[in-house]
Amino acid sequence: MTTVKYKIYDSVFLDLFSIAKYRLELYKVLLGDKAKKDVTEEDVEILNIDKVFTNDLYNDLGFIVDNELIGLVEAQSTYTKNIAIRLLSYTARSLEEYIVSDKSRLNVYNNSKVKIPCIKLYTIYTGEKQVETHYINLKELMEDVGIESDIDLRVKVIHTEDKNNVLGQYINFTKVFRAEIKKYSKYKNTQEYESLKFKAIEDTIRICKNNNILKEYLAKRETEVINMLAHNVTSGEWLEHEFEKGKEEGKLEGMVLAYIKMGLDDESIQKNVDLSLEEIAKIREESIATKHWRIK
Repeated sequence: MTTVKYKIYDSVFLDLFSIAKYRLELYKVLLGDKAKKDVTEEDVEILNIDKVFTNDLYNDLGFIVDNELIGLVEAQSTYTKNIAIRLLSYTARSLEEYIVSDKSRLNVYNNSKVKIPCIKLYTIYTGEKQVETHYINLKELMEDVGIESDIDLRVKVIHTEDKNNVLGQYINFTKVFRAEIKKYSKYKNTQEYESLKFKAIEDTIRICKNNNILKEYLAKRETEVINMLAHNVTSGEWLEHEFEKGKEEGKLEGMVLAYIKMGLDDESIQKNVDLSLEEIAKIREESIATKHWRIK
């Protein structure tokens, strides 16, 4: 069995949007005024995405609407443009599964033109950086060899804390949980850790309920949410709080090494640390030379 690292909120993310009511609301939030008004809960179906990347996945969700639209969504707490590569793979896999599915059974080798659903790609950013809604293009990650690539895709990066919709509430939920976990990060290697972990989780749920953040969902799924969060509070989750500790203590090199281990490129790392690209590149070179990390 493969293990997905940094699963900080993915179980809640997937559980929340496995519920038809919230999935329909997510569709409406993502599509805005382009969302069809007559779409019902039954029309927005879950689309399973094979996990191509087994060690650097965050959260992924796919849905298909009336066989007309495929939405692929990934939520992450660390900003990286590499999401474009992951979503390229998700797109290819999703289309492959759609083509051979019982619903469509498309013959792409036939002379007659076939039609596939419109595809929309999204990243939900749940981290602490102030990020405006923008797009990431795949060709930004391609080598500049003076030749125009025949393929490209763009990913819409969204960060909202609007409590009037389910997406903004989910992001606020992650914010509250991060703050509560951070309170007890210094106890992570102590005997008190287990009880404090549950206190952080229970306090997160209480605070969110009191502030109308996923209130109905948490009321109905409180036990499941506690279990999911407890299971997913791993060393990877504490890593983010170690970054904050590193910032306070000036341990920038350790933070860069951690980001390198997570698979971030130098440009993405620079957005999170106060170092130049040259300084980051030097740390990366030294880490490879001294074999601090196994870089794939």
